[in-house]
Amino acid sequence: MPKKEEEIAVRIYGDKGGAEIEPEVILVMEKHDTILNVAPQVQFPAFNVAQAFNSEIDHFVESCFGRLANLSPVEDGLEMMKILCGIYESAEQGKEVYFNE
Repeated sequence: MPKKEEEIAVRIYGDKGGAEIEPEVILVMEKHDTILNVAPQVQFPAFNVAQAFNSEIDHFVESCFGRLANLSPVEDGLEMMKILCGIYESAEQGKEVYFNE
């Protein structure tokens, strides 16, 4: 069996559409009861996800040694966890949920 090539991709989907930015920009939407995959004709350099990931890891390691400021403080992680818990809670209840400040 041939080995499957690794793929790094960034995909975001919602109930109204979605987008892919790697390996190329694609917008997914519905028009007139038809699913459309739209590739915008834009001129910009390709986003290198693998390079970006490696840069993230390098920056994290440097911040652990105190040589760079941490771009993702613990407080940001806590907010992300609240959002993720809200997503799961909303899915379970089948309705919007609200955060208390």
